[in-house]
Amino acid sequence: DLKAWDVGKREWVFQLDGASSVGRREHFISPDGRTIIDKRQREGNEHGWDLWDLQNFQRALVGPKGAKLRQWSFSDDGRRVAIVHREKNLWRYHFDVWDMDTKRYLYQMDANHFGGEAVLSPDGKRLAVQTFALADTGDLKFLVVIDLETGRRLWQQRDLANPVNGEPAPAFGHDGRTVIIYRGGRDALRAEFHDPQTGAMIAYLPIAPIGGWTDYSATVSKDRRTHLVELQRTTVPTWWDEWLPKGLQRADENHTELGVIDVETQRIRARWPCREGDESTLLEGGRLLLTTVAEAADGMKPGHVCCWELPAHPAWRWVIGIPATLGGLVAAVVMVRRRRRAATA
Repeated sequence: DLKAWDVGKREWVFQLDGASSVGRREHFISPDGRTIIDKRQREGNEHGWDLWDLQNFQRALVGPKGAKLRQWSFSDDGRRVAIVHREKNLWRYHFDVWDMDTKRYLYQMDANHFGGEAVLSPDGKRLAVQTFALADTGDLKFLVVIDLETGRRLWQQRDLANPVNGEPAPAFGHDGRTVIIYRGGRDALRAEFHDPQTGAMIAYLPIAPIGGWTDYSATVSKDRRTHLVELQRTTVPTWWDEWLPKGLQRADENHTELGVIDVETQRIRARWPCREGDESTLLEGGRLLLTTVAEAADGMKPGHVCCWELPAHPAWRWVIGIPATLGGLVAAVVMVRRRRRAATA
């Protein structure tokens, strides 16, 4: 069941309609605690989603029947939300911006491209949309930045898609004066910092050589000042390896590196390797919560939860020994507490 609890009154205030249905997938509360996104999947693989107003406990918006909610982004004040959803049984994406005050759409856009992300600027006045399309000359990434006050497209950019999986979504800086996009080329994975009004490039930051990486992703801190980039290299042996001499056979391994990008200085503040199964959570104030399950390169033992300060080079703020099986639980508790504070702010 999915219910709303009033912290002040210390009582249940309502239960979402249909909360007993099978397959409630995900929910998220807006930064101001005023709106909740309810994502679900009923029997028969039918998807659906709604926006609920927690001030009057009424549906503010009902998603199209069968539509699958892919991604969302709130403005910092929670009054506007960008929603990305896909039509049932079709690769047709819709990018909508909903205003919670006026109860209407501010902007709507459709794309037949394969996948996409949308992100709002901190003040909710600009929208960045990134889509992916297949082409004979190479897969392409499209980025467009839109002024939501006028509905005008400010600028757009087309690049060859990164050969590495999981290219991160675009992001706005904490003051809305930069748009950060992640791209790959023949030589290096990179972060580009652009002016949101003109599209002019402000800075170019190489992250890592292209070779060998199979996946990478980026997590944005709540204050938008820090990005945690995760690079992953996976080696999977094939039948051919069995016939090679022992020294030439590839091992089944998973190598991960973490890097922290400071948005204000456009620099990488810290970078270090992790082990398979390690859990990382980016906290406010430039701290990283890291749960280790294997001995780290610096000699740190498995089964520890650490809070990492991130100055010019990493330094441990505190370390707590804990059974490795509880590491993920500790990280989950931290995230739940952060969400509760956001919901009661």
